Amino acid sequence: MRSVYAICILCLLGLCAGLRATNTPGLDKAQLRGKQIYLQGTSASGSPITANLGEDPNRVPGAAFPCANCHGRNGQGKPEGGTVPSDIRWTSLAKPYELTLSSGRKRGPYTEHLVKRAITLGFDSSNNALSAAMPRFQMSQSDLVDLLAYMKILGSEADPGVADDQLRIGVILPPRRLAKMHDAVESVLKTYFEQVNRQGGIFGRRLEMRSLDYPEFAEERGRKIRDFLAAENIFALASSFMAGDEAALAPIFQETETPVVGAFALFPQMAAPLNPFVFYLDEGMIGQVKALAGFAAKRFHQAGGQPAIIYADNPSSRQLADAVEQECKQLGMAAPLRVMISGESKTGDHVLRQIAQARSIFWLLPYSALRTVLQQAGESAVHASFLIPSALAQNDTVAAPSFMNGRIFMASPALPLGLSENLGAAEFRNLSAEQRAALAGARTLVEALKRTGRELSREALIETLEHLSSFDTGLAPPLSYSPNQRAGNTAIQIMGLKNGAMTLEQVETLEQMDQREKVEKQN
Repeated sequence: MRSVYAICILCLLGLCAGLRATNTPGLDKAQLRGKQIYLQGTSASGSPITANLGEDPNRVPGAAFPCANCHGRNGQGKPEGGTVPSDIRWTSLAKPYELTLSSGRKRGPYTEHLVKRAITLGFDSSNNALSAAMPRFQMSQSDLVDLLAYMKILGSEADPGVADDQLRIGVILPPRRLAKMHDAVESVLKTYFEQVNRQGGIFGRRLEMRSLDYPEFAEERGRKIRDFLAAENIFALASSFMAGDEAALAPIFQETETPVVGAFALFPQMAAPLNPFVFYLDEGMIGQVKALAGFAAKRFHQAGGQPAIIYADNPSSRQLADAVEQECKQLGMAAPLRVMISGESKTGDHVLRQIAQARSIFWLLPYSALRTVLQQAGESAVHASFLIPSALAQNDTVAAPSFMNGRIFMASPALPLGLSENLGAAEFRNLSAEQRAALAGARTLVEALKRTGRELSREALIETLEHLSSFDTGLAPPLSYSPNQRAGNTAIQIMGLKNGAMTLEQVETLEQMDQREKVEKQN
């Protein structure tokens, strides 16, 4: 069993849960206050709630041990590390006969008074001492009353959007100004959910898709998305657009406890503490530039030399440049020369003179700008190879002057391997990149719903997703998630611009490069 201190550290870091109370329709004020205590370990009044474990006299904030951590959102208990927390739903606690628990301990029925005693003093209804893993809480009498009010309806709440015959799935579509992308994503998702419904839905529930166009103005996005989730009673979001605004939007989904599967994201939030509600298809542009740094270290900088970074004067581009610089440092490369391009016009000669000695250049501007620079500069001015995230080349025709053959490289999420017609090769070819990503996210959500079963809740769905391993959507490499991993596909493919036709041809993946080097060393 974990030590008391290890459990404290995990809880304080937010690794056990990250659950927050919501204004659930149908609960009275006392039940809502009790729900906050149950989920967060904090009082709506601001009164202190503290806890200690077993004989340890040291008390910590109740937020370190919210009830939901061990007993689950539905009160049935979440076994962990050999400990099996009790079922604390009122229907189980108040059964009018003696029960024999899984531990072999026997207890009689609970009353309100005996439940309060168990919470504060750690004795069960038959005066047996509870496990040392059960915290002993100190809170005000009014908070105890509120907690008990919520425990009496614990497990009987239906999550938003769940009905006997239907399930509300939301989609935040790309903004209307990206009309082609917006319409393509909307069309493929509608078609897919209709197909699922024609096959009987999910355990008899019809999937009802509700959509919101991504709000154009940043200052109103949070409000409009919150209003959409509440007004449409959304259970979960599928393949929703949040590209470039992840840091602002992801907390909304945690706040409203809304699972998001297959988000369109350029900067997925991968750092600890993880947002437990958002599941990404891949690692976005951060993953791409890190892979490019690894590629550059092996291809261009084993004998030294300084790389360069060309980036724009905006937060997203600076974030990418910081990620490149940090990765270069970790790989033992020389510190990159950073060149920031502001809004005024720059000629190709001006840009390239600043990085004339670099062997590799991380280009963090749109690919169309690179084409312009190369055309202006001419062959004699270009001495380096260019590395660019594929997301910056979307909707661009990949072409360059012929003298750049074999000197432009892009990183993109790896494509699915071994596609056959049965696995969807024809479908893959006929869909746009955005449609493939949207459909992959929707298929992942549907698979998780099927594996979760008829007794559906958001918590159960998240737990299912956290144990989804090597799921093949047919549109991306197999996806795997875990409690500590929210990007399903971490494989990055490096592509090189080659041959007079200037088409992207596969170079080696980083894994293939590593494997080749091992073989060479063995020989």
